[in-house]
Amino acid sequence: MKKIYSLALTFGLLYGANAQNLENVKFGIKGGMNLSKMTNFTSKVGYHAGVKAELNLPQISEGVFIEGAVLVSSKGAKLDYWGFGKSKVEAAYLEIPIQLGYKHSINSDMKLMGSFGPYFAYGLFGKQTIDYDWDGETDREKYDTFGDEGLKRFDFGLGLSAGIEFKQKYQFSIGYDFGLMNIYNTSTDDEDTDITGSLKNSNLKISVAYLF
Repeated sequence: MKKIYSLALTFGLLYGANAQNLENVKFGIKGGMNLSKMTNFTSKVGYHAGVKAELNLPQISEGVFIEGAVLVSSKGAKLDYWGFGKSKVEAAYLEIPIQLGYKHSINSDMKLMGSFGPYFAYGLFGKQTIDYDWDGETDREKYDTFGDEGLKRFDFGLGLSAGIEFKQKYQFSIGYDFGLMNIYNTSTDDEDTDITGSLKNSNLKISVAYLF
């Protein structure tokens, strides 16, 4: 959890450093749909919601900006055991993406925008559900996603996004996050039966945002 606190402090200092130029800073709210998956699993629908900030960087070039957000992001995945059952992983993260971007003006009201950068995430809560189906008999097991035998809480990766901004207030974007960390807790697994030895998050995001 200390890593998340450090990242949040860095994020605050980043925007606080430009306090004398507040006209270059905008704050807003952001939310939307996730279509997340994990290695060897299929996709699961989720959500993300939270607050964001943008810092324009005209000293570098007109249109360049850096943005960050603090989001609650619902991720996870599904797996079908070829008729013998199925499993579902639900995982809610506190997520902090920080991206460098550029906006290109189409006219006075509309801009195209794109951005790229890292994200940092910490697992908050979730559950894993496994449904077995043997000879017509069913059984269900549930586990804490981030428990002692669950996934690692900390995640890190890279994300990219492209979208449109209207009237400098309304934004619509599509993005994709590539997890770079193995979140599978191999310390609780038998090395000879490691079927998910490299388990990484990935997430397609459709977002809307409003800037104040």
